[in-house]
Amino acid sequence: MVRTRRNFPPEFKLQIVKELEASKTLAQIVREHEIDHGVVTRRYREYRKYGDNAFLGYEHIYKEDARIA
Repeated sequence: MVRTRRNFPPEFKLQIVKELEASKTLAQIVREHEIDHGVVTRRYREYRKYGDNAFLGYEHIYKEDARIA
């Protein structure tokens, strides 16, 4: 059986980060949403680095690394 890659909307990513900041543990979030812990930690790291612009998507250039010099 072939597994497809799951895509999460920006609202869901932000919800996960807010839950982690509120009081839920990483294990609780992983169990409730049935996602890998690496997904949660990556989204949290992106949010801490880029703030509200972290989950704008590929059509928006929000990372300094992505800027063309």
